[in-house]
Amino acid sequence: MVSINFCNPDNISSLMKFIGDNWASEHILAKDFKFMKWQHYEGEKNRYNFVIAKSNSNIIGCHGFINHSRFSKKLSSNDTVWLVNWFAIKGTPNPGLDLLFFPEKNLRFNRIGTIGCNDKATKIFKKLGFEVGELKHYFTINPIINEFKLINKQKKFAKSTSENKENKKIKFLNGKLELNIFGNNTEELVKKFGKDEIFFINRYIKHLYYKYKIYWIYDSNDPVGFFVTRICEFKGKKALRIVDFFGYDKALIGINKPLEKLLIEIDAEYVDFYEYGIDDLIMSKSGLYRNNFNNQITIPNYFEPFVKKNINLRWAIKSNSSTAIPMFKGDCDQDRPNRFSK
Repeated sequence: MVSINFCNPDNISSLMKFIGDNWASEHILAKDFKFMKWQHYEGEKNRYNFVIAKSNSNIIGCHGFINHSRFSKKLSSNDTVWLVNWFAIKGTPNPGLDLLFFPEKNLRFNRIGTIGCNDKATKIFKKLGFEVGELKHYFTINPIINEFKLINKQKKFAKSTSENKENKKIKFLNGKLELNIFGNNTEELVKKFGKDEIFFINRYIKHLYYKYKIYWIYDSNDPVGFFVTRICEFKGKKALRIVDFFGYDKALIGINKPLEKLLIEIDAEYVDFYEYGIDDLIMSKSGLYRNNFNNQITIPNYFEPFVKKNINLRWAIKSNSSTAIPMFKGDCDQDRPNRFSK
């Protein structure tokens, strides 16, 4: 008989061993207890945010989840649940779909989904009533670099067609993050993105290993949004990754020029931005190039280890909201350490 339950502290060592034995031996969730606890442990419920399936007391499957309320309790009534690490051993009493259904049946949320699913999982999610799609990938390159090491560029890009936004600037956050700068629109934006300032502080600023930087976007000295960024490096060459965004969509109009200045300042080859849910017309005015995933340009996504390849990130989502849900690279587990390093 197969039993399916949330993972309690007594089972965490067995779960980590199961991940290492059956998923990837050097997976960070198999090796790094400190990170497993940081990302998945909920102290108030004394459990890890993993569902485990057992047969004869042995773990035969697991399904993890990351909820926004893990980082900010204020988001509990408008929670987002991201599904990760869905796996069951072949040849056992297969609990696959039961593992998938368990979080949906036993958690409260406004939206539930995943990012980074493969073809097989995408088809399953679609049959189960999830909306599916792909994140759009935008980028711009350092205008003073002639020879690139991280990217493959097969053509000369036309000059930007973005709107002329001379008053658009970005500025590094050197202090406390406060969302009340949006005034009466703060609550509406928090509801739209499913994130508040406590979330951004705990998820990014206080990350266990990664060093994130937040840049405010200003239009005529008025704050209109901000980026969460992280620098990735390979053989001394840098890329600036925009992993999250919060604010008004219009903040992105003409954003390419300030980003190009920042690339020059930090000596990075490119900046990229995975997104879904931002108005397409806004993005067409951003001045950023769209990655069409062809052989004309390669903008790497993986750095642990580095892979010089375009990566298409698929998503699946169910929501109680009728409007598009903004999604970014920092959502789900797409921007977490991949391998344990001693």
